[in-house]
Amino acid sequence: GDHRDLHSFPTRRSFRSFCGFDFGVLHSIIDSTIDADRLDYINRDMLASGYIGGAVDLLRIAKQSVLTKRKKEYYISFCDSAILDIEHMLEMRFNLYKKVIFHHQIARKDAMLESLIAYLANKFFLQGSRKNNDISMLWKFDKVKGLEQKLDTISLLDENWLISLFKEEYFALKYDTDTKNKQKVLMIFEDVLFGKKYFRSIWKNLNDLYGVLEFTTTQKYQFRESFGYISPSKLQILKNSLDNFISYHESKEKLFLSYQIVSFSLGVSKDFHLFSGEELVSIDEVSTLRKRLKKSMLNTVPFFIYCDKKELSKDIKKDLKELLFDVFERNREWSHYVENLN
Repeated sequence: GDHRDLHSFPTRRSFRSFCGFDFGVLHSIIDSTIDADRLDYINRDMLASGYIGGAVDLLRIAKQSVLTKRKKEYYISFCDSAILDIEHMLEMRFNLYKKVIFHHQIARKDAMLESLIAYLANKFFLQGSRKNNDISMLWKFDKVKGLEQKLDTISLLDENWLISLFKEEYFALKYDTDTKNKQKVLMIFEDVLFGKKYFRSIWKNLNDLYGVLEFTTTQKYQFRESFGYISPSKLQILKNSLDNFISYHESKEKLFLSYQIVSFSLGVSKDFHLFSGEELVSIDEVSTLRKRLKKSMLNTVPFFIYCDKKELSKDIKKDLKELLFDVFERNREWSHYVENLN
C-alpha cells in the first residue's frame, strides 16, 4: 500500500491534489485507538497517580505514524516496528481505567459528583430557575448565539464554577426549612465540598465482593466471566435494578446508599491495523494484546456500593446477591416486588 510519513506531510495546496482523498480520515488523529488525546493523558495521569515510575516512549509511537492507502481508502496507521511500544501504551491505558479511574475511592468521588449534578438537574426541571448561573448552563451554552460568545460561556464552566455552584446550593438547602428528606443530599454535598467521608465502600475488589455476599466456590466460577465490559442494554438493566434496590432499602432501613457501575472497553478497536511496509495487518494477527486485556478485565467488580454504615444487614446482602443473579444470569431487572413473587 502507498504510505507517507506524517512528519514530512505535504502542504495543504499539494495535499488537495490527492485524487479522491477523504479528509474524514484525519478525524482519527483525535479519535481512534491511538490518538492525540491518549498520547497526551496516559503518561501524565499514570505518573501523577504514582502507579508507574517510567513512561511509555510516545515520541517513538508518533514517529512511526503513517498515512496508508488500501483499495482507494486512506488510513492513518503505525509501522509494525513500534508494536512493543504500542502494546505498552494500550496496556497502560487499560490499567489506568481498571486500577486508577475505577479504584473504589476515586469511583466513590465520581458517584458523589454524579449524584449532585443529577439532583440539581432534577431540581431545575421540576422547579425551574430565574438565576443566570445555575446547573442548566451545562446544556444551555449550546443555545448562545455567536461562536465567540459560546466559547466564552464554555470557558466559564470549569472546576471553580462547579464548586461555587455547589456551595451556593448547599447553603441554600441547609437553611431551607421547607425541604424535607434532605439529609442524604447534604451529606453528599459535604463529602464533595469538605471531604467528609460519610460513605464507605462495602467492597474494594472482586474477592471482597464474593466475601461480603458469601459466594460459594461454584458461584464464583459461575460469575468469573460475567463482569468487565457491560453492554448498553445490560447496563440499563443494572442501573434500574440498583436504583430500585436503593429506593427500597433506604425506605426500609435507617441508612443511605449510593453506587458506581464499573464498565469500560478494552480501548482497542476491531479495525485497528499496523503497517508492515507493504500492507495493513490487523493487530490481532501479530499480537495477543486483545486476548490478554480481555482476561484481565474478568476480575473487575460490576459496581461498587457505598453506605454510611460499616456493615450491611443480612437482608441487604441477600438482595444484592439476588440482584447480581437477576441482571447477569437471568438478564432481568431486579425489584423487591418480583423477588417476593418468587
